[in-house]
Amino acid sequence: LVHCSLSEAAAAADASCWCLLLFSLNGRPLRRVPLEAPLSMLQCTRNGELVVGAEGGVLAVRRLHDLQLLHRYEVGARGADGAPARVSAFALSGENHHAFAATDGGGMVIYVNPLVNVAELERLASELLNL
Repeated sequence: LVHCSLSEAAAAADASCWCLLLFSLNGRPLRRVPLEAPLSMLQCTRNGELVVGAEGGVLAVRRLHDLQLLHRYEVGARGADGAPARVSAFALSGENHHAFAATDGGGMVIYVNPLVNVAELERLASELLNL
C-alpha cells in the first residue's frame, strides 16, 4: 500500500515536507520518501513493478517495492511567473510503452519507450487527435 501525507507538525514548520509512504499488507511501514511537491496522481504499471506519480510539474517513475526514483520527466515549460506547468492528468498505455500527460496550461506531452517504433506513436497520436 502506498500513501502520501503531510504531517501537521511538518506542515507547521515547512510546507514542502510532503512524503510518499510504502506499507506492507499488514500495515507495517516499509519506506518513506520525501517529495519536492505534493503528489496529485499515482498509477501502477500493469505488471506492478513500477509506479508513476505526478509531483507538481514532474512525472516521477519509481520502483514499487522500494520507491527508488528511476526517472523524472518535466512535463511543460515554465509560465510567466516562473513556476513549472503542473500535471492535471496522466495515463499509461495498456502495455506501458507510452505515458500521456496533460498540463494545467492545456498542453499535452507523450512520453515513449525508445524501443517502440515511431510508426506506432504516429498511429496513437492520429487516433487521439482523430486525424
